[in-house]
This record gives sequence, C-alpha cells and structure tokens, in this order.
Amino acid sequence: MFQPTLLENRVALITGGGTGICRGIALAFAAHGCDVAITSRKMEHLEPTAAELRARGMPLGLMPGMDYEEMRFQFKPGDCALLHSDGLAEAHAPDREMFGFPRVSELVGKGPSGEALIDLCLTELGNFTGPDHEQEDDITLVSLQRSPSAWHQGDQGVDER
Repeated sequence: MFQPTLLENRVALITGGGTGICRGIALAFAAHGCDVAITSRKMEHLEPTAAELRARGMPLGLMPGMDYEEMRFQFKPGDCALLHSDGLAEAHAPDREMFGFPRVSELVGKGPSGEALIDLCLTELGNFTGPDHEQEDDITLVSLQRSPSAWHQGDQGVDER
C-alpha cells in the first residue's frame, strides 16, 4: 500500500488524463500528494476530471450545494494576511457579546505580523472573554507574510515585475 505522501513535491503531466485509465492515474497520483497537470484533445473530457482534482475532499465548514466566493490576491513584499477560523470572531464575552469581525480587522490593522499578530489576537481574545472562559469553538490562526526580496528593491532601480 502506498503512503499518502508518497508523491508530495512531485509534478506529473498526464496525457489523456480526462478519461479512462489515465483519469484514474491522475486521481491516484493526486491522492498521494502529487501536483497533476492533465491534457486531452477535448476540453469536455478535461473539465470534470479537473474539477475532481481541485476538490480533494469537502473542506470543514462548507456545505454541498452552497455558493462560495473565491478571491485571489498577490502579496507584495511586506504584505501580511491573517487566516482564521470563525472561532476567533464568534467567541463570546461573559455578557455574550461576540468578539466580532470588526475587532479582528482592527487587530490586523495595528501593524504586527507573523507570530506577533497571532499573539496579539490571542491576548486580546483572552482579555475579552475573561479568565474563566470556556472555549466554544476551535480557534485556528495562520499568519502569512511575504518577505522583501532583492528582486523587489524598487528604490535601487530593479525592475518590479
């Protein structure tokens, strides 16, 4: 039996990957962590397989049949984003007031990033909920920050593509 991570950090280009045995191979490779690119002469063969490759299981908190907005953005050097579960914004104070998304947004705008931003959020949440608070939901925080690179030194005359 293969390990689920057997093909991690690998890329496979599978011709005819939209149908038949090649479709099965594409799905099996993806299930083992491989990034898969599929080709076919007919787009209608590729689309269902591509959709299945993108959907590697139902993410927690999503419901079948619902529409969800997909957003994309590009980090510039120094940009930071906080990804968090609803357990942060929906935590309650002893008087049942919710921590709320505006409060989370305000914390993100205060300036710290990385681990300091996560620490700030957890400290403020603790102050808000109080010492005897019993956690109601999971709280997951991930901070992403793009580091400055030599390529993006605009003040030094380097092309900023």
